[in-house]
Amino acid sequence: MKPYRTLTAFALASFAAACSPAVHENNDVPAIVVNAIETVRPSAVEQTFSAFGTVRAGTVSTLASKVVGDVTEVRVHEGGRVRRGDVLAVIDARDIVAQQSRAVAAARESDSAAGAARAARDAAAANAQLASVTYERYKTLRDRSSVSAQEFDEVEARNRTASAERERTAKALEQAEAGRQVAAADVAGASAALSWSRITSPIDGVVTARWIDPGAQAAPGVPLLAVESTNNIRVEASVDEDHAPSIRRGQPVTIATRSGDEAATGHVDHVAPSPDVATRSYLVKIALPADTTLKSGMSVTVRFPIGQRNGISIPHAALIDGGELHEVWVADTGDVARLRYVTPGVIFGGRVEILTGISPGDRVIISASKPLFDGARITFRGRS
Repeated sequence: MKPYRTLTAFALASFAAACSPAVHENNDVPAIVVNAIETVRPSAVEQTFSAFGTVRAGTVSTLASKVVGDVTEVRVHEGGRVRRGDVLAVIDARDIVAQQSRAVAAARESDSAAGAARAARDAAAANAQLASVTYERYKTLRDRSSVSAQEFDEVEARNRTASAERERTAKALEQAEAGRQVAAADVAGASAALSWSRITSPIDGVVTARWIDPGAQAAPGVPLLAVESTNNIRVEASVDEDHAPSIRRGQPVTIATRSGDEAATGHVDHVAPSPDVATRSYLVKIALPADTTLKSGMSVTVRFPIGQRNGISIPHAALIDGGELHEVWVADTGDVARLRYVTPGVIFGGRVEILTGISPGDRVIISASKPLFDGARITFRGRS
């Protein structure tokens, strides 16, 4: 709320008084202390153009289930703050738990089968090694005619059998290992599905939408909750083709609420490279400071600077916004408060341009210790 809004009644009374003979100050009333005053001087006034915008969260996460099941718990409400990893909702997971148990049992069987296949392979390899050494020895003896053909043939047959058994057990081990990997994947899949039964927040933020209640059925792709971040709020504005070329990344801008109050100072973070074909306007994204009080979804006005011109301005706090009428208090000659009706122009950097109603040299009252009235005697802080 602007200072002196409580003076509206006084302003209206003064307006009526302005249509009658001049109001004379009452010297019997103690002077009102003026806390801050500024003498109007010509100065540079920023030229701006305005565009309507909407406050957006930097990150919006719409959460949906990856499994089918009944919702058993919803632990948050709209507007609630959450942290990354917090459980927001729980889905009935009894079927998934049973599936996981079967997968774990199958994995244990496959581990056992793979172990047996590995032992068989190792034994066959050792037997094949012995058969090969024996065959080579008997081959030497045969060349010396130290063994009979019958004995050599038996050793050669055992060598071929041992070699074949080694190959067979090696392939059996490969199949057992493949089965073990499939079983492990089934366990991992069941574990993942079980984790999907607990809907967690992927970011720190605020719950902005809740579409489910306990007892509802969740299904893949059906939105359950929405969470928006609160640490990288931005404004998205549409700028017409005429003004878009003057906008540059990093350019400071002023954000005002629908009431006209300045709410934040941001900077241009992104300008769309091409316009929207339907509106012929460019999307401009403005980054806001971390301590902004603006909330996602608010409608705002973005003021882009385009230069300066000569004019006069006063602190925005000195302007009394009465709706269709705008006034300021000035210190008249003789240290008397007078109400002036003014026409405001652009607002910039905590100041407002005044087009009509005051002139250079006027002393504009910014704040006072008590509500002012037209003709009130005033004194200045520090003056006895």
